[in-house]
Amino acid sequence: MVELKVLDNVFEISKMTFKRLTSVGPLGSAALSFGSTYSRIFDDWKKILSAELLSDALHNKASCSHLPAFFPGDERLVGFDNPDSNWGTATRLFLSACGNNKDRTRHPRSLSGYRKILSDFFPGPPVFDITFLGIGSDGHTASLFPGSCPDESSPDWRAPVLRTTASFDPPERLTLGPEVIAVSKQLIIIVTGEAKTSVLENFLRELQNDTGPKAALPPVKITRRREALSLNTLVLADKEATEKLPEGLKSGYSK
Repeated sequence: MVELKVLDNVFEISKMTFKRLTSVGPLGSAALSFGSTYSRIFDDWKKILSAELLSDALHNKASCSHLPAFFPGDERLVGFDNPDSNWGTATRLFLSACGNNKDRTRHPRSLSGYRKILSDFFPGPPVFDITFLGIGSDGHTASLFPGSCPDESSPDWRAPVLRTTASFDPPERLTLGPEVIAVSKQLIIIVTGEAKTSVLENFLRELQNDTGPKAALPPVKITRRREALSLNTLVLADKEATEKLPEGLKSGYSK
């Protein structure tokens, strides 16, 4: 089942997703997405946690003892200090204040390094407690792109990590494989802003149509796989992203 939940703004989305993180707890795992929306969310999470600690009359340095272990959902093959680095950005905005030391070292630089990051934590095939995704304007999610994202019939579908190429800079990427994302216990897709209305509409329409494994958009392929596994997918959007959606389409997924 896919549920579309519309919140007033990004901060309301941040509050809801932070509660989801704390519900996972310190023994759990979370795969993070990136981009401008997630940069805002990371900053909000840090503020929310700091406010919680202050309200408990604790020191102002954030402690994340009640948060899960964090992992990159994908990474661009650039240096950690490069502004385009997903994990570097996450560390600067959130993990430096709200992560533990192991979180900050999970910067994948190669396929083998990415696999080791996962195998050091997961005793078997990785199953995240919660995974966060976004959808790019071109329909990509993580670093899985339309036209090159594997189908379920491909061996690459079940690969824990893949090396992919974007059509825009920086092109070289590493990403979790589609099956790893699809089997996550919780999957949250966040779409915000009026500029994302079109791709959100395309996503929902393709879900509505019986495209099956030949779905064009990677997030649709992943969501359909979750439906086959009887796993729910939560789509969180703000009012700006949904205001101009056709009402029938929006109501069909709203609960």
